[in-house]
Amino acid sequence: MSKDKRVIKTEKLITETIMRLLTTTSISKITVKKICDQALISKSTFYDHYVDKFDVIDKIVDVYAMQFNCEIQQRFEAVQQKNTFEIFNKIIKDMANQDRFHKILYDNAHAFLSKQKMNNRFSVGFLSQIYADLALTSISFTLKHAENEKLLEEQTDFMNLMQEVIISNVKL
Repeated sequence: MSKDKRVIKTEKLITETIMRLLTTTSISKITVKKICDQALISKSTFYDHYVDKFDVIDKIVDVYAMQFNCEIQQRFEAVQQKNTFEIFNKIIKDMANQDRFHKILYDNAHAFLSKQKMNNRFSVGFLSQIYADLALTSISFTLKHAENEKLLEEQTDFMNLMQEVIISNVKL
C-alpha cells in the first residue's frame, strides 16, 4: 500500500527542514519546536510522523543506507554480468553528488553569513567554503567512526570549538 501524498509531502518537508537546520545548528540545539516553527507545522503533525528529532535522522540515514546497499548489490551483479564498467561509472556519478551536498552547505553558510555583521578580516566566500569543507569532513569522519563514542565526542567538541573560534573572530 502506498503512502498518501499528504503524508509524503509532510515527511519530505520535515526532512528538508531538519537538514536545513543542521547546516547552521548542532543536533543538540535543534528542538522539535524549532523544526515545527521552521516547517510551519504543528507539533502534533510532527509527532504523527516521527517519535522525535532522532527518528527523523534515523529515517534519513535509512534511506541513504538502502541506496548504498542497492549500489553494492548492483556492483556484485555487474561482476557476474560483466558490465562492471557501467556500474563503476554510475557509482562515480553518484559520488559526484558530494558536490551537490557541498554546494548546499556552501550556499546556506553564505546566506547565513551574509546576514551577519562581520569584520572584513575574512570574506564570506572564504568562510562559506571552509564551513562546507569542514562539514563534509565531519560527516565523513562520523560515518567512519560511528561505533567509537569517544572519538565522536571529541569530534563534536572540536567542531563546536572551531565554530566558536570562527564566530568570535569574524563578528563585529
